[in-house]
Amino acid sequence: MEPSSSAELTADQATDEPLAHRRLVFGIVAIGLMMASIDQTIVATALNAIRGDLHAELNWSGWTITIYALGQIIVMPLAGRLGDQFGRKRVFLGAAVLFTVASLCCSLADNIYLLVVFRAFQAIGGGAFMPTATGIVAEQFGRERDRAIGMFTSIFPIGGILGPIIGGIIVTYWSWREIFIVTCRSASC
Repeated sequence: MEPSSSAELTADQATDEPLAHRRLVFGIVAIGLMMASIDQTIVATALNAIRGDLHAELNWSGWTITIYALGQIIVMPLAGRLGDQFGRKRVFLGAAVLFTVASLCCSLADNIYLLVVFRAFQAIGGGAFMPTATGIVAEQFGRERDRAIGMFTSIFPIGGILGPIIGGIIVTYWSWREIFIVTCRSASC
């Protein structure tokens, strides 16, 4: 449908222009998405260390991974709706705070049950990153949104590949607790 006046045409062009600070915003939301992505796979390398340190049964150790994946899947559509209703930036910032605090709590957990609960909260924050971050990128890039979202969605699989590598290095040279401290520091930057 064609706009009926030149004023409508100018207004449509103005709303579709990329914003000046779009690259900075892209970098910030990309870090959040990368941390949520890495956190999906980084814990798998630490399961044996977690099990031994917390004297946990194998099935409870596995829940540290399962609860994170399940929580993310449940939260994604809800976060998208909340982002539409209250603003994507607010929901994204709230998710970053929740993810960071939950990561810190995970590193301090003294039993497997608390670790699973804190991982659930971490999943809520991590699950809210994807829909809100994608919406933020789409808003910032205007008519260039397709290319930006294409680049943005490549971050998630890269984080999935990096997670076990980073986790293996951390568990080898430090403790499983540092896995959560690293994600806590990275998410708060």
